[in-house]
Amino acid sequence: MERKVVSCPVAGTWLVNDSIVGFWTSQASGVAVHFYQGRGGWWACEKCGSFVNNTKEPCEHLKAVGSYEAGQGGI
Repeated sequence: MERKVVSCPVAGTWLVNDSIVGFWTSQASGVAVHFYQGRGGWWACEKCGSFVNNTKEPCEHLKAVGSYEAGQGGI
């Protein structure tokens, strides 16, 4: 399934759609992805965990944020 960013409500935080919209969900529901500043910065996915110093392959949620930001002129 193609995941996509559905909102970026706070700088450094993205909401990534993770599933088909169903009962009791909305287009704005999903998995939160955060970028933390400090010590070079690191990524944290609410569902998949932290990605510090690129020690492991980014999850699909981080890849969705990267694609979104590339389209917005960022990352």
